[in-house]
This record gives sequence, structure tokens and C-alpha cells, in this order.
Amino acid sequence: MRRIIDFIRDLLRSVWISFISIFLVMVFTTCAGFFRLNGDVKALLLLDQRVLLIVSSLGLFVVAGLVLKRSTYKLVNEPSWRKRFRYFNFVGVLAVIFFGFILVAGAIDYWLQR
Repeated sequence: MRRIIDFIRDLLRSVWISFISIFLVMVFTTCAGFFRLNGDVKALLLLDQRVLLIVSSLGLFVVAGLVLKRSTYKLVNEPSWRKRFRYFNFVGVLAVIFFGFILVAGAIDYWLQR
């Protein structure tokens, strides 16, 4: 039972980090594109969607490389990491973060298609 609780806690913490990252990327992209696109909301959302997909694809590419070379990376401060995440490792947290990017980009696409 304790492993399930640790897994859910780590998953929720990773999702929270993902939402913060998505918010920061979208704010930066929207501010950068606001003057160039003359404040067109649909164009800004399309720009946000494209940037989220590009960042997530590059991030998942890095995650795939880390999974393939599992023995080559070591966290410098592993005990500190285990205080925050008991079940997930660094690669698992990155995978959840970039999967969240894809989900938000899909939600933006769904909203734009309506």
C-alpha cells in the first residue's frame, strides 16, 4: 500500500512540475509573439501549441537517449532526490513533464478545431 501512495505522490508532484513548466513556456511564447501577431488570440494559441509540441518532442528525444544509456548518467545528489521522489527517478519525472506538454498541446488543438 505504501508503494502505491508513493507512486501517486510522485506522479502528482511530477504533474505539478509539468504544469508550472507549461505555464512558463506559454507565458514566454505568448509575450514573445504578442506584438508580432498583433494580439490575434487564435494565432497566439497556435504558436503556443507548436512551441509546446517542439519542446516536448525534443525533451522526449532526450528521455529516450537517457533510457538507452541508463548506466552513463548519475545524479550528483541522489539522497536529496530521493527525499523528494521516492518512486520516480530523473528520467521518469522528465517523461511525465514532457507527456504533459503533449497533452496540453492536444487540448489547445481540440479547442482550436471547435
